[in-house]
Amino acid sequence: MKELKNKLQEVLSAIPNDKLLHFFYGSLISFPLVHWLEPLMVLGIVSGIAIFKEVLDGRYSVTDIAFTIAPAIMFIGATKI
Repeated sequence: MKELKNKLQEVLSAIPNDKLLHFFYGSLISFPLVHWLEPLMVLGIVSGIAIFKEVLDGRYSVTDIAFTIAPAIMFIGATKI
């Protein structure tokens, strides 16, 4: 069990801080929207914000966009249960 815990910790610590920040801010944006709007509207708004942010940065990273949108997908899935 301890070996599994160490392996999981090793895998999770390999995620760059930039991606974790995208996930965090995606969560902050997505959580209230999921409760107020339709799922497709939430995905559209969060996707738009993620793409706009990448355009402003001057570099287009698909993984940054994916980490920003992932919480919205998770919250939408959780509200359907």
